[in-house]
Amino acid sequence: MNSFLWNFTTVVEWSVGEDIDRYIESPCVRNCCLDDRDICLGCFRSLQEIRDWSLATDEYRQSILLLADKRKKDKKDQFERYTGKPRQPPF
Repeated sequence: MNSFLWNFTTVVEWSVGEDIDRYIESPCVRNCCLDDRDICLGCFRSLQEIRDWSLATDEYRQSILLLADKRKKDKKDQFERYTGKPRQPPF
């Protein structure tokens, strides 16, 4: 195993400890592009939510995920109303 990967895994396990199964991962899909409202079109988080993520509590992360999911659904609905066609995945 790559020693860097082993060290990184060890640090994550050590720092998270027993909560490792409950850790909420970032919704980032590495497709960052902000719209005119500073909402990422990849994960649908606001720029401020993206900035806050690394220090956010699990409760705040869950609220960010709920807001992002709502934005994603709203964008999909907007597209369907505009085009009359359902949006294809991965949207």
